[in-house]
Amino acid sequence: MNNSHSVTSSFRVTLKHFNQIVYSGSVLRIIVPTSCGRFEISSGHCTLFQVIDSGWIEVWAEEESTALKFLCTGGVIEMLNNHAVLDAFHLVEAHQHQQVEALLKNLHTLYHEQ
Repeated sequence: MNNSHSVTSSFRVTLKHFNQIVYSGSVLRIIVPTSCGRFEISSGHCTLFQVIDSGWIEVWAEEESTALKFLCTGGVIEMLNNHAVLDAFHLVEAHQHQQVEALLKNLHTLYHEQ
């Protein structure tokens, strides 16, 4: 029984932008930014189509001890049949420092021009 429990406690996540997969794997949960705050999705979540805001995405992968972090500039996440697909306008892994800095600078400029 424990084996089936561990299988049901994870689900598949695919993160992409410009039709390129940035991350794909089995995760325990994912936290995304929305207009109402941070939103957590875990295994067994109901069917979902959610617009996400610019900000940090946290992915808690099965094989990792800490969250993987990605900076995004908004997009949508869809959860269907225990598979979440996030399609972002721009998506950068946290360890890619130059790309993160450039994206943060663009976001800062965008918000101040409004």
